[in-house]
Amino acid sequence: MPKKDKLSPRPSRNARDESKSPMSGNSKSPRQGTTSDQDKSPNRLQQGSLRRGGVSSEAVDEDAIAKFEKRTFPKSAEEKGALCKALDSNILFRYLDENTRSDIFESMEPKTFKQGEEIITQGDEGDYFYLIHKGDVDVIVNKKKVSTLSEGGYFGELALIYGTPRSATCIVKSKEVKTFRLDRQHYRMLLMVGT
Repeated sequence: MPKKDKLSPRPSRNARDESKSPMSGNSKSPRQGTTSDQDKSPNRLQQGSLRRGGVSSEAVDEDAIAKFEKRTFPKSAEEKGALCKALDSNILFRYLDENTRSDIFESMEPKTFKQGEEIITQGDEGDYFYLIHKGDVDVIVNKKKVSTLSEGGYFGELALIYGTPRSATCIVKSKEVKTFRLDRQHYRMLLMVGT
């Protein structure tokens, strides 16, 4: 059962940890990297880039922030380590301060899917970002398999920023897939509170 917390704004964050280097996700396709909802390029962040990590396309008003209740989900040390390693490779999370990262880790909901189950469907509204903890997921675009993602792979990050329709279908390949997912509202609110 998730725990709910009221959030209060934190001081502004000015420092970024530039020492972290980009990591590629775990993809079993010939092309390395991870698959997002639209950008299929293997390394969207080039070494030395100074882009801001937390991005959202919509403004959030103070009333919405005041009414927001953060849900949290307990995680084992193994799960926390896997989340940290995987999120270090994603531009949306790499440069967040420790407090915001911690809030996001806590808010990522565990979700298990069975073999053959569609996690996301091309054309559907994007509402969650998914990180694969265990198992394999086939990525299908226009009814053609384009890659397979495994542990540490992720998809759906554009849903966090824009809420755009899914540009791919992701289907469970292995017997089951354990994921962590983050909904759009939590991502946006946690960024706003952390800035």
